[in-house]
Amino acid sequence: MISGVSGGASNYLRQTPMPDPTQTFTPADAQPDAPAAAPFRKYDSPLDVSQLKRLDLPKPTLLDSATRDRLATNWLRMQQAIAPITDPDNASENTYAQIKVDGKVVVTLYNSGGAELTNGAWAKVSDLQNPPGVYGPNGAQWRAEAYARALGGTVEMAPTALTQSQWTPTSPMRTDFTREELDAALAEMRAEGERAAARAQASYNASLAQAGTNADFSA
Repeated sequence: MISGVSGGASNYLRQTPMPDPTQTFTPADAQPDAPAAAPFRKYDSPLDVSQLKRLDLPKPTLLDSATRDRLATNWLRMQQAIAPITDPDNASENTYAQIKVDGKVVVTLYNSGGAELTNGAWAKVSDLQNPPGVYGPNGAQWRAEAYARALGGTVEMAPTALTQSQWTPTSPMRTDFTREELDAALAEMRAEGERAAARAQASYNASLAQAGTNADFSA
């Protein structure tokens, strides 16, 4: 009967004790007890300073005078190279001759041997090359004759034309400098380095200020 089954089952069922509703559990309750921290141990003997070795770093050395002069010389040469180039040989007072075709000037020759040509004239004579070693008024004379033949024009000598012996070539780029020039170049190099450092620092400070202004701290 049902009453008998329930009576028999009651002999094997045990009630599970309910926890105290007022008791509070924490994660630490589920962890085993942590081992006690080991006591701080002092070294038996202090550090032996006598065993330390001194680290000898190379001392900064100043450049010797020869190196400084070489740097200054190279700097002065660079200034010459980047300076605006003016060719006094191509001034009107140094004209050697002109070549005219149909009454129009198509070529102007200078005592240096240089020439100014129209585009049309250049297209007809660009393949002509001066003979080796011919320059100055001699070069101008060779060009005047060769260009006139190629262009079918006439040569009109200028009153400012010079002979080879009268002509003085333009001095080449300088390669040696005085002591005063070298010292001034070194001073200018140092000043330029300081100006460059100041510009770099100002740019860096400006970038920091810009970054601070644009920073978004809303997150």
